[in-house]
Amino acid sequence: MNILGSKKIRRFLPSVLSRGREISGGKIELFHPLYDMNRRHFYQKTMGLNDRSLVLKFSYEGKSILFPGDLEMLGEEMVVSDVGHLLKSDILLVPHHGSKTSCSKPFLEMVKPRICIISSGSGSYFGFPHMETMQRLNEIGCRIVRIDQVGAVQLSIGPNKFEIKSFLDGDD
Repeated sequence: MNILGSKKIRRFLPSVLSRGREISGGKIELFHPLYDMNRRHFYQKTMGLNDRSLVLKFSYEGKSILFPGDLEMLGEEMVVSDVGHLLKSDILLVPHHGSKTSCSKPFLEMVKPRICIISSGSGSYFGFPHMETMQRLNEIGCRIVRIDQVGAVQLSIGPNKFEIKSFLDGDD
C-alpha cells in the first residue's frame, strides 16, 4: 500500500466492488467482507485473518464460480447469514484448501456446487484436504477435482461451452 501511495497509483479496495462489476458479460460480485461501521470492530478484533478473506462470485453465460478464499466456519456462517441463496454456484473453489475447519454443511447447502475444486499440494504438511471435509463434499454429491492429483486446471466458459481441463490428464 505504501508503494501504491508513493507512486500515486489509484487503490481499489473491496468496497469498490460492493455493487459488483460487469465487463463484457462477465459479472463479479463481492460477498465478504461487507465492511460497515457496525461490523468494523467485529472484523478487526474477533475474526481471524482467514475469516476476513475476500469472497467473490464470478458469473458468465449462466455459469458461476465461487471464490471463498481461506474462509473457515465462522466466516462461512457470516457469509451464509449475509447473502444466503446468492452463494449458489456451479463451481466452488473449496475454501481454505479443504481444511477440517472449512466447508461447513450450512455453507455447502447454500452454495450447492456441482463441481468442487480443491487447491492443495501433494503431501500437504497440513494434511489438506482433510478427510472430514472430503466426506462433507461427497455427501452433497459434487464432482471433486483435486489439484494435488490432476495438476492445474483450466476452466472454459462461453456460449454453449463449459469444460474443465487438467494439466496432468488433458481433459478431466
